[in-house]
Amino acid sequence: MTDYYQDSDFEGSDHGHSQNGDWEHDGELDHDEAGHEEFGSENYDLYDGDGQGIENLRPSEVEGKTSWMYLGFLMVLFALLVGFSWACNDRSDPPGEPQTELEAAESLVESAMRLDVMVEGDVVTISGAVPDNAARDQILVETQNLYGAENVIDELVVDESTSLEDAVVSVTGSAVTDDGRPEALQEVLGAGLGLGQGDFSIDFGDAIITPVSLAGEVSNGSISFAGTVPDDVSVVDLVAAGEAAFGAGNVDVSGLTLGDATWTDGVITVTGTVAPGDEMLETLPTEVQDRFGALVTVDTTAVTVDQSPAVLTELEQQVRGALETQPILFDPLSPDIDPASDQVIVDIAAILQLVPDISVEVVGHTDSAGNDDENLVLSQDRAEAVIARLVELGVDGARLNARGEGEAVPIGDNGTPEGREQNRRIEFRLIPG
Repeated sequence: MTDYYQDSDFEGSDHGHSQNGDWEHDGELDHDEAGHEEFGSENYDLYDGDGQGIENLRPSEVEGKTSWMYLGFLMVLFALLVGFSWACNDRSDPPGEPQTELEAAESLVESAMRLDVMVEGDVVTISGAVPDNAARDQILVETQNLYGAENVIDELVVDESTSLEDAVVSVTGSAVTDDGRPEALQEVLGAGLGLGQGDFSIDFGDAIITPVSLAGEVSNGSISFAGTVPDDVSVVDLVAAGEAAFGAGNVDVSGLTLGDATWTDGVITVTGTVAPGDEMLETLPTEVQDRFGALVTVDTTAVTVDQSPAVLTELEQQVRGALETQPILFDPLSPDIDPASDQVIVDIAAILQLVPDISVEVVGHTDSAGNDDENLVLSQDRAEAVIARLVELGVDGARLNARGEGEAVPIGDNGTPEGREQNRRIEFRLIPG
């Protein structure tokens, strides 16, 4: 146990002594509730009993000092470890990670610098990223010059972060033997845009794939298709094209099968019968080409217009109805058509165009005034005047025939002005071809 310093030099001084004589203090003694003597708050020094300073401390003070030394050592060690880790990171990046954001961006740009050209016979698909629309337009023009605009599918994207520097153009696909266009395209694109030569892998053969050849049958306002198409998407698109022309639910594709076929140079041959004036068939070629390309041909020349007696009778009734509303009038004793009658001739021309294969006989009549022979000639001239006007309106003159009846077939009383007016008339007869 550490003793507190005692010295006779303190005798007679102003300092008091403790009851046990072990220490002295400049302050006054305090007493706790138990009656023990305690120090006040004044400063004091501790000494060992041998008078050798403060080297010998109490155990609790020794432990506190040791703890602080140990903590300081740990802090120094931690600082050394952190510094060593930073030094390692400065020398190298972790394996498998981009060294910097700039290097990562440059790697991404380099991967996009590739122009891909896929050739399928006469059809070319171009894909890849280009820096601007000018480069895109040049690529498309060069390709269209070799393959035709209708055979080029554009899948290019414009990306301003890309560059054509160090880019390559690759050509793959299939072509007919001795077709030099794929190689020529790679060369012209490379020379025109400064692109390097990438892959060139074209399978040449005597025939690529058999073009699609479908049969279409039109009947009662609907159409059915039969033949081989390349895939299910073709079936869906063909239904869409047919329904756009004939209406929903009016397309039958049960006769289609899937197989090796290409829409390039494909043909759809349509047969059957349509009603006069049916315009549904006229829109089919456009609908098909919008989905399968301009090289697909839709042949509708074998489709006929219904010429049954019932249909022709209906059309004749339409013509008579038009003439009853507005007869074709002529100047007295003249074949010149009254201008007021021109609109009815226009309406009749439109009806006749509904059945373009039907022959039409135009019959002229007169009243009984005048000489019979002269009336016969006049009726013929009036019928021919009507035919001339129909030809001007687009009706094929080869299917029109004029015949004059003179006054021989009256329908009104020639003894009255009203009857004679009825007899001066033109009639139309439709003759099945």
